[in-house]
Amino acid sequence: MPEIQEIEDPSIRMVVQSMRAHQTQWYAILVQTTNVDTPGYIEPGGYNYKDKDGNIEMMPFYRFRSGPVIETSQPLDFYLDASSRGFFQVLVPTGLGYTRDGRFALTLNRKLVMVAGGFPVLGERGEIYLPPGNEIAVSKTGQIFVDGSPVDRMKVILFKDKGLKQLDSLNGSIFYCSGDPDIELEGEYGVRQGFLEQNNVLKALVGDGAMAARAYEATSKAGKSITKEMSSAIQLGSP
Repeated sequence: MPEIQEIEDPSIRMVVQSMRAHQTQWYAILVQTTNVDTPGYIEPGGYNYKDKDGNIEMMPFYRFRSGPVIETSQPLDFYLDASSRGFFQVLVPTGLGYTRDGRFALTLNRKLVMVAGGFPVLGERGEIYLPPGNEIAVSKTGQIFVDGSPVDRMKVILFKDKGLKQLDSLNGSIFYCSGDPDIELEGEYGVRQGFLEQNNVLKALVGDGAMAARAYEATSKAGKSITKEMSSAIQLGSP
């Protein structure tokens, strides 16, 4: 960051960069904690690295492993079993979105949307509208039936490893791809009605949060000590 580049002393610059990294880590843990009950939430991660100028930066990534599955018995709750590679395709303001949050609902005109945000769920023919009926059933392939009559098939996207690395987060449970996604045109998956995939956060959130806070505090104290020693050295060197 420009303001860090202006720090001339390398030890102070390193302290400020470390504090920034610990602060970023603590914020990520805070976000994970607030989303502990969000189905389909994907755990973020990050690692520190030095750029070509010797500055410490944090490279973010997402752990796309599957989360635990719970049974809800709700007809518009869905779990996508796709070996951690599959996503339901939805329509968000920025374009196409991808999510494992299978909590869906019907609008007044019976359009299928996400409960979180009301974003339309996409099928093979675009946005999905269900005709009036008493029973909604969905097959393993995502084919939707109303009272036994087929309506549309949910659009399921399976990403390759490279494709997963292309994904950026909108809110931790909805992702987007800025370029052409690297996807599998044919792959095995299964849609399970009446189930949801919970968040996949595995870390001990409270412990990790305290660790990040203590690391920030320790780094801050180190910076104060360095500053104090530099001040003393200047005073001793003054005539």
